[in-house]
Amino acid sequence: MDQAIPLDILRRRTRIRLASTLLVLGALCAAAWGLNRALRPGVSAADVVIAEVRHGNVDNTVGAAGVVIPVHEEVVASPGASRVAKVLAKPGQR
Repeated sequence: MDQAIPLDILRRRTRIRLASTLLVLGALCAAAWGLNRALRPGVSAADVVIAEVRHGNVDNTVGAAGVVIPVHEEVVASPGASRVAKVLAKPGQR
């Protein structure tokens, strides 16, 4: 015949279920914390550069050498009489 389960057995089952749930939850939290610590990006102290910042203008001149090549050439007609007085650069000149 069916009998009622004693109250102390029911309480023990409840305590075991609660303890196992807390244990699993604690293990998940510890695993997440450990994974976070393992995958955290870091920089060594030797790679860090500290310098003083000063306000002021930045002036710099960059010199370069090369060949000037036109993208396109075009003939421009003038309605009046005109002439070229001086050519400063020749094609292909450096």
